[in-house]
Amino acid sequence: LGRSISLRASVRASTATTGLVDIEVYNAAGQKVYQTYWDNQSFSANVTRTFSRSWRVPSTLPRGTYTMKIGG
Repeated sequence: LGRSISLRASVRASTATTGLVDIEVYNAAGQKVYQTYWDNQSFSANVTRTFSRSWRVPSTLPRGTYTMKIGG
């Protein structure tokens, strides 16, 4: 806690499209503690793209298990 970590998501669309890529981090109680996103991203069919972001984890967050969810 209090350090920067790297969040990374590999995303692939089955057809060519444009969309939003969303990364969210939740604590053990299911509360969202972080969110970042990239809007209007272009995807070619079946081509994987990687999105990453550095997050400085607040030192006020308690130790525990956190879950990263990827959406679009």
